[in-house]
Amino acid sequence: FADKFASEGEVISTDTVYKSHDISITFETNTTQFTKGYDVVYYVFDIYIRNIENFYTSSTKNTTRQYLEKVEKYALGITDENGDPLYSTTSVLSMNGDLWRFNKAPSVVRNGVLYNYKTSIKNDIGVLYYDGSFEVISPDKYDFQKIAEKSPYQIWHFGPGLLDGNGNVRGSSSSAYKYDGASYNGIIGGRNPRAALGYFEPGHYCFVVIDGRCSFSYGATIPNLARLMSDLGCMQAYNLDGGNTSQIKFNGSYARKSDEDQEQRKLDDILCIGELAK
Repeated sequence: FADKFASEGEVISTDTVYKSHDISITFETNTTQFTKGYDVVYYVFDIYIRNIENFYTSSTKNTTRQYLEKVEKYALGITDENGDPLYSTTSVLSMNGDLWRFNKAPSVVRNGVLYNYKTSIKNDIGVLYYDGSFEVISPDKYDFQKIAEKSPYQIWHFGPGLLDGNGNVRGSSSSAYKYDGASYNGIIGGRNPRAALGYFEPGHYCFVVIDGRCSFSYGATIPNLARLMSDLGCMQAYNLDGGNTSQIKFNGSYARKSDEDQEQRKLDDILCIGELAK
């Protein structure tokens, strides 16, 4: 994607664009109606990266407010032969993750580090590999050893997966609309703020956040979100924690911070796009 990036040493940074030698992000705010007469505001961050390490995650053992503000710099934990950090990063774009520690996710990989795995899972997982490819794996297709053989870089455990890998919305009869064995209905499946990771091809992704629970935006159901990700042209997409967990920050400013008259929800993990400083 050479045409997407800036030249060596050049950085273009505005309210809606960030371009460097390794990263290209464009930001759009859009409004649609999933239900006639009810506006829904959503934010799309179209992302190209040169190195897989430009897409990293950060986690803390305890949930904390204002996590997006506190994680401006992060060490990937990769060291040289002297034990010195090989990479450090500066975050440009940060979005909430899956609250894996709080939710006690059974299978977790972050920045190539295996934290936990089980022989079976209840929900779809999202797997980003070191080659930049991304797939959603349902409980009936889950085999951790096969995943490990393909070198997973990140494994998220929330879901559901929204598309079929070819850009089509998964049918409501599939496990796409299951959560711990129960249908996505009530507060989980209703119209809420949403956060999702979209995948086009290796090196090309998007972060999407939908506003809701406020006067100017009605929120979205899981099928609404799936249709939106398909319409954006994603081949695959994965639902992350929503509601008031749904938060995103770009170039130092929030697009969606929290619901009206409510505090920012505590987070224990985030997804980041950032520069490799070393």
